[in-house]
Amino acid sequence: MARRSGEAPRDFARRVRAEKPELAPMVERITAAFEKAAYFDDPAAEKQLRRLLRLPMIKM
Repeated sequence: MARRSGEAPRDFARRVRAEKPELAPMVERITAAFEKAAYFDDPAAEKQLRRLLRLPMIKM
């Protein structure tokens, strides 16, 4: 599933939850970490985001 042009992170997460509910817990964690890292310059969130993105993904 790809993010649409102009789609904000939280909006993308909402769409993923609606279309792929089994991914909801992970997409929420990734979105929260991304927002903290990108918008609040939170080094701990950036580290968490890197760790989350290394986890095996479910085939979509």
